[in-house]
Amino acid sequence: SAPREMKTKSFPQQIIHSGSARLILSSCAVLPLYARLGVKRWKSHIPTYNYDEFSLSKHTPEEVIQNMCYAEAVHEVIFAASYLPVLLGLMFSHVLLFLVTSCLFSIVHLFFVIVQRYNRPRLVRLYELRKSRHPQ
Repeated sequence: SAPREMKTKSFPQQIIHSGSARLILSSCAVLPLYARLGVKRWKSHIPTYNYDEFSLSKHTPEEVIQNMCYAEAVHEVIFAASYLPVLLGLMFSHVLLFLVTSCLFSIVHLFFVIVQRYNRPRLVRLYELRKSRHPQ
C-alpha cells in the first residue's frame, strides 16, 4: 500500500509531548514495568497483521511511528469495545460468562498496545538521530 502522508513536520515531538493518555506509558517512568512484564522476551512472538507496515526497510521511521500509533489506537478501541458483550450478559442472565470472555479478549489486545508503547520511544530516538545527522 502507499505510504501515509505525514500531517506535521515535527511528528515525533508531537507524539511524545501531546499529553495524550495513550502516550504516557511511553515515558521512562514505565521502563521498570516493561522489564517486570518481560516485554523484550515476548514481543517478537506477538503476530503482526501486516509486517510491511512496520518495516524500516520499506518505510521511514516517521511512517512506522505513524503506523504504530494507528495500530495502538485500533487495539485500544477493541480493548474498550470488548466489554460491550457484558451488556448482552445482563439480558441473558449470564453476566459472569460474558465478563470472563470479555476480560480474556481485552487482555489479548492489551499485549498489542504494550508492544506498541514499548517500541515507539526507540523509533522516536532513531528518527531524532537520523534527523540530527541529516537536517533538511
